[in-house]
Amino acid sequence: MMDQDVERRNLESEYQIYSQRIEDKIAAQKLNLNDMIINRMLRFFYTIAFIFGALATFVIFLGMTDIKSEVRKIAHSEVEKWLSHDTKDSILKMEVEALRDQYLIDSLYMRLLHIKTDGNKRDEFQLSKEEVSDLIRIANTKSTSYNDYKKILEVYSSSMKRFLHFQVNYGGDKLTNIFSEENFESQGSKQQFFLETFKNDTSLLTLVTTLLGKKDNWLRKEAFKILANINKKEAVTYSENNLDTQIINDFSTSMAITLGNNKPHSPLLKKYIDNLNHNLENHYYLSNHYIPIMLSIARYHPNIQLFTELTEKKEIADSRDELATTMLEKIVSGGYTIEYFSILNDCLSFKNNYSTSCLDSSELNRIYTDTVLINNLINIKNSNVDWLKKVISTFEVKNKGNYIVSITAELPSNFSFTSYSNEKITKDQILGDVWLTTHSNEGFLTLIINARFESGMMISHPVKELSYKGELNLDFQFSKEELKRLSKSSSYEDLY
Repeated sequence: MMDQDVERRNLESEYQIYSQRIEDKIAAQKLNLNDMIINRMLRFFYTIAFIFGALATFVIFLGMTDIKSEVRKIAHSEVEKWLSHDTKDSILKMEVEALRDQYLIDSLYMRLLHIKTDGNKRDEFQLSKEEVSDLIRIANTKSTSYNDYKKILEVYSSSMKRFLHFQVNYGGDKLTNIFSEENFESQGSKQQFFLETFKNDTSLLTLVTTLLGKKDNWLRKEAFKILANINKKEAVTYSENNLDTQIINDFSTSMAITLGNNKPHSPLLKKYIDNLNHNLENHYYLSNHYIPIMLSIARYHPNIQLFTELTEKKEIADSRDELATTMLEKIVSGGYTIEYFSILNDCLSFKNNYSTSCLDSSELNRIYTDTVLINNLINIKNSNVDWLKKVISTFEVKNKGNYIVSITAELPSNFSFTSYSNEKITKDQILGDVWLTTHSNEGFLTLIINARFESGMMISHPVKELSYKGELNLDFQFSKEELKRLSKSSSYEDLY
């Protein structure tokens, strides 16, 4: 609730500041229009004066007595043309049209900011067909500034509930002049912002295919992300034909992620992962490639799939679990933990000596909405306290002593543990599930079991030894809304 209040105050502040800027802009543009007309008139009259002076010299020889009257007629006609709204070269027409376009952008953006200040009305922002048509025209105008272009796309996107979340035709192909023509203001920045905005638009298949066909095109990564969203089959084929397993960069990793999502048993993907494994220990920054690939391989829990596709064959699903578990084991062994991170925005990220980028909603879903991965991990080494506490410390998340994500366990009937005071406690003495936490003191990590005795008394014991046969079943406890807030993604994907 506190974060929502802060966001609302920020939006209200932006609304007020932007409102004042528009008032200042209107006043400045009125003066600018007046000055432009006056200056052009002055330049014209200076020219007329020069011509009149020259012609006056010939009056003596030509006997012309009405030159002054003719010049006055010319000047009158020219000024009328400038101030008319019907002629092609009209200053007034050009300036008024420019002002009209600017005011359209500003007024729609102001309306959007106003609606955003009321969280209950965010789905009420709509545009008329005429407004959409005008926005497309202005976006395709070469002189439109980059800031106005961004506002146009933000206004357009906000007019659609769950905009660009589903793979359909959003008409983005009507805005592709920035790719087919030259001399746009801030053309490269506009192209990149366009591709990042229309990331699920099926109308862009021809455009992204063209961009991907040019190996020197700097926008290939953004184009490939769209292809991976709108045509998975084509994206997999492209990845298999173009992934160089020896070159680790963002574009190569995007292709590896596509294979992880759609073809986790690909030999090419395995080679790329092997190359990452070989270099990861000496180059921590490579975790920004390794972890997203690992999470792309991890499968979604069926309950959170939107428009669930046909279930994968069991051998493919099993290969996902096996490969993702192997990769995650390396992450846990390397001391990585998921931590609360707050500099510009609150988020969660994997951290060791090097912090990875913030996790998005899809990645958080794959980590926390299915317990297959964590249970596979802990059962690699049964009854091993050191391994269990490493796994717990990787996935639990705290901020200022408060748990964002905690972990509970369903104990097998033969479970027992020994505390550092050499007290042995068995499953028979415990009611229900236990809460597993860790505590770090001067670099020494301790596993702690929090449980309720049959008497109703709560206990909290540091664990020295564990003993059980079979498997522990761990589960995550978290606030869905809090994880959604901490997701870097602006998608509407829900956490279950």
